[in-house]
Amino acid sequence: MKMHITMLALAVLLLAAVAYGQEKCIHSNAMQHTADVVILRALNDMDQNGDGIVTDSEILNEFVSKFDHDGSLSISRAEFVKQWHETYHDSTDFAAFIFTKFDTTGDGTLGLFDVSGLKSKVDTNHDGKITDVEFTIFLTHAYNECEVTHHRPE
Repeated sequence: MKMHITMLALAVLLLAAVAYGQEKCIHSNAMQHTADVVILRALNDMDQNGDGIVTDSEILNEFVSKFDHDGSLSISRAEFVKQWHETYHDSTDFAAFIFTKFDTTGDGTLGLFDVSGLKSKVDTNHDGKITDVEFTIFLTHAYNECEVTHHRPE
């Protein structure tokens, strides 16, 4: 009986650790920027010519010019998290969560194949173009998913 209670207590502790371990994803920003502000800034950075369409080349250019610190033409999780944090001031834990949204291949890096995967996730009307609205919706969902899924109980 004592062993059963000990095992039950251990299981409860493990479940609590998992539940509270997920809170890393709560959006916090060192400059107190709201998600709307960060999303607009990220959109402006991605849509470099301001035409309302985020092209594959604009995504690649943004990733390579801003995030690829070692010149490998592949962005590691560490490179992305560091740059996202420095540019948009989101916490590093939250930046890591955003990285997972862009890493469509799940290989731990951002590269050429992630662009086509990202395009298929973001292009909701399947016209082959990512509009500013679609990109904004995609990032808004990411911010909301994180806040809702991982919000610490009051």
